[in-house]
Parts: sequence; structure tokens; C-alpha cells
Amino acid sequence: MVKRIQWVSVLAVTTTLASAGCGTAYKRIKCDHSSIVVLKDPAKAFPMYTKTFQASFDLANAGRDSLLKVNARTSVATTMHAMYDTLDAIHADIRDFLITGYNQYVMAMCLAGTDADRAREANEAFHATQDSVLSYARRMRELAIAIDRAKAQNSAWDEAFALTTKLRGSVPSGGKR
Repeated sequence: MVKRIQWVSVLAVTTTLASAGCGTAYKRIKCDHSSIVVLKDPAKAFPMYTKTFQASFDLANAGRDSLLKVNARTSVATTMHAMYDTLDAIHADIRDFLITGYNQYVMAMCLAGTDADRAREANEAFHATQDSVLSYARRMRELAIAIDRAKAQNSAWDEAFALTTKLRGSVPSGGKR
């Protein structure tokens, strides 16, 4: 007997939630051959699908304002400002990356209609986007640890900045996938 691989579409889960009355954040859109339930505001895909990344980002940013204020006139102030500015850029790029991936997923699901293979491909592509965000979350946690080490030693800011720059270089910018 051949076992079939089961897959769960994000869209199927969304449709189930909307049907169960959890749908205030969702709407139904009509496609050529079907209709699908999607988020009313695609920007809400970011907080919904990036909880791990957001937690790591918040950890890296913990105490940012007070740290910058205390070190405003020190030799590391420029490095610290550049590092936190880069963190903000990473956060924006991850947000754009995920929202673009979600929008592409919705469009692909709409075009798939009743074609299960196309729907599965769209689902797998969006799961790959989510996996990428989780990978960036792991790297953001490593960065948060380096920042904590720099805070504790009031040094090693160059190491934290180098990790930030390396992470920034790997994140797709402008929503590119």
C-alpha cells in the first residue's frame, strides 16, 4: 500500500478559521474558478507568521534606548547606532519578504483553482518562505547573545556589529524572494 503524503494548506486552515467564526481578520475573494479566504490586511501576515523572529528581534533590541543614551559620548556610540539602524533595516526587509511571500501565495492559490498540484506547490513555496524567516530568527538570536555579551563587557561591539552586517547581507531586501 502506498502512503500519500498529507499536506495542509495555509489557505485551508484560514478557510476553516473563517468558517468557524474566527474570521474577523479574513475575507473571501473570488477567483476565476473558485473563491478563497484571505487576510483582509496582508500586512497582518507579518505578526501572524513571524512570532519567533519578532521575539528574537525584540530580544536584540532590549534596552536599546537606555544603552544608546548611556553610551552617547563614548567611542562605541557610532558602532552601536549603525548596528541598531541595521537591525531596523533587517526587520523591515523580513517584513517585506514575508508579506510578498504571502501575497504571492494568495495569487498562486487563486490561479490554482481546483488544480491540487498547483495548490500544493503554492503551499510549499509559502512554507519555504516561513522556513527562511525561522532561519533568520535563529541568526537574530545569535546576534542578541552577542549584543548581551557586548553589554556585559561594555566591549565586543565590533563583533556584534559584524554579525549584524553579515545577517543584513543575507536578508532579501525590498521583498525579493
